Amino acid sequence: MKILINTILLTAFTLISACGQTETSPIEVSLGEHIGFPAIYLEAVTDKVRIEGFEINRGNCNHSSPQIPADLIFGGRLEILAFGCNVKELSVNTNHGNFTYSF
Repeated sequence: MKILINTILLTAFTLISACGQTETSPIEVSLGEHIGFPAIYLEAVTDKVRIEGFEINRGNCNHSSPQIPADLIFGGRLEILAFGCNVKELSVNTNHGNFTYSF
């Protein structure tokens, strides 16, 4: 019985600890179109965020080359154009962590 209680307590502690590690993304991502190409818009939803890098479709999509790193303030936006691909996934590296978005 003691082993069962210890196992339950350890499992509960692990789940509670994992919940505390979830980070909220400092950017909102949206898709659009610009001059006939798919456009990805990264918009800051925190006071300051640094975009340190990104990858579209796990590196399988050519794209424009915006100035990276890019420092955005709340409401600031970065536009990335994708060439010759259908955007399915975007991975973004920021100073707040790494985030992946699926479309």
